[in-house]
Amino acid sequence: MKKTDTHTCGECLTGAGQMINVTCNYGNLKNVQEFVKDNIWSANFPTTRQSSTTHGSYGAYSRYQLKQHHYAGGGSGYVEVLEILDAPGERHNIVINMRYEEKTSFFEWETLEKATLTFEKYCQGCFHYKEFEKQDGFKRKINCYLLIPWFYAVGDEVLVGDYAFPTGLQDDPVFRFGEKFIYTDCEHNMSIKTCLGARVIEDYEEDYRGHGKLKIYRLVFFNDGSVWNEYKDPENMPQVITENDVWIDEAMQKFRNFLTGNTKEFEINLTNGQKFIGRWNLDKTKVYSLPGSYFLKIILEKTNKPVEGWVNDFEPSEDAPDVIKFAENEFAKKGRKMIRAEVTTIKYQGQDSTKKWSGVFFGKK
Repeated sequence: MKKTDTHTCGECLTGAGQMINVTCNYGNLKNVQEFVKDNIWSANFPTTRQSSTTHGSYGAYSRYQLKQHHYAGGGSGYVEVLEILDAPGERHNIVINMRYEEKTSFFEWETLEKATLTFEKYCQGCFHYKEFEKQDGFKRKINCYLLIPWFYAVGDEVLVGDYAFPTGLQDDPVFRFGEKFIYTDCEHNMSIKTCLGARVIEDYEEDYRGHGKLKIYRLVFFNDGSVWNEYKDPENMPQVITENDVWIDEAMQKFRNFLTGNTKEFEINLTNGQKFIGRWNLDKTKVYSLPGSYFLKIILEKTNKPVEGWVNDFEPSEDAPDVIKFAENEFAKKGRKMIRAEVTTIKYQGQDSTKKWSGVFFGKK
């Protein structure tokens, strides 16, 4: 092309659905669009990156400063130990990133040393990634599937949770960013997920006779990294939550609030007029066997007045698996028989009293 030629600007989609802007000779835009779609899977531009890492024979770009400490590749994927030197906000900066069988996952680690030890032990020859979560220093696993991990964001891509918000996902009129859907997986388990958008795929397929047909279907991306493939699973199309289904999301919010310990009970009004009531209650057979201090009221044989007092720093044992049995054994040593016992107050594991529901996250750091 010459500078004096008449040019036109336009947009092209690569084979992966990536949007790129091009300038070409006037009247040639359609040919360029077809060429890009048929021959280019994705394109990365050096001007959008801060650093790049090698994955075998190709590179991956990022706007963050990445230091690849270790790398191993095989026929079905690769695994790498990364340190993100300028990780934004509270995002963790030590990860083992892995792409295996066309799916991406990354694992967060407390320190670079612990991530390196795991890499050296389980990533030589074969990727024994199922052992990662059992190792010292492991923090969290994030499944990305076809989404891009946040630390490989380029240009102006927005970070949404653990992912870089992909381009070209906001053209679908149904599967829009932020909408909540009822999602059914291959095992018919239902859950509510937030949509990140959808991408239309056009694929040409030939049968054994050489006859071809064009397949057009959607890939829908969700906030937990999962993807619904319209072509492979047309029967389980995610259903958008309508006004009649809002109670489902409200019920989940109430249950989450209950799990945090902010409330001891909750009610869910069902659409058929029935009501679900959930409340916290002690399983005394288990609670009384926990280490701690217990205040007891005890009735002994041949007495009417209860004996009251603390059993401090109780520890379960084979002879006394719970505090009731411990008290019974102690009175038996003195020749007294215990008729009935009531625990009125418990102090254990840093809590003042088990009369207060602390939620399932108590003690987690």
